[in-house]
Amino acid sequence: MTNLSGKKLNHFVLGNLIGHGGMASVYKTYQDNMHRWVAIKVLDKHDQEKELVERFKKEAALLAGLKHPHIIPAFECGETPEYIYLVMQLNEGGTLASRLQGSPLTLDTISSVLHQIGDALRYVHARGLIHRDVKPGNILVDQDENYLLADFGVSKVVSGASQQAMSGFSIGSPGFIWRRNNWQVRRLRPKQIFTLWVPFCLKWRVVNVGAI
Repeated sequence: MTNLSGKKLNHFVLGNLIGHGGMASVYKTYQDNMHRWVAIKVLDKHDQEKELVERFKKEAALLAGLKHPHIIPAFECGETPEYIYLVMQLNEGGTLASRLQGSPLTLDTISSVLHQIGDALRYVHARGLIHRDVKPGNILVDQDENYLLADFGVSKVVSGASQQAMSGFSIGSPGFIWRRNNWQVRRLRPKQIFTLWVPFCLKWRVVNVGAI
């Protein structure tokens, strides 16, 4: 998607591009009426399939209903004729993925990641939701070295009729996709399929980090 820095979306003027993924880009933007910096995730509706636009909207709705200290908070969602956007808390501490590029993590850090993200997953599972794309790049770090779970774009609701997924597509990021069959997901309660595994290689590098 084209860099939209400086573009006006309703009462926001997008700032610097700070990240981008497969379907959306994220901009650091100043929210004048609240006197704070925020992160705005923007999707070009004309560049994406209708299913992806609906997925984006559902992510916004899901985040609005989640209140947990280790889940990235969403402030509002807006739309223009061309774009849809989600306003979130800005975290400039990078991601767990960026931390893994340096020295091996300490045991205290590993313990913090497991405890904080594990508790966030317990929280969403108790509400009938499976994230399905937990990976280092979707774990943000705030200024106080807390870890926050982000990006609920491919999550799945297992309680009730609504399911957020696209049939015929692999869900999740390569290397981090949970390998249970769909029939097993339907049979098991969220608390039963909760697993968080982190094989760390402390002497050299982290080999892999994964969760559902």
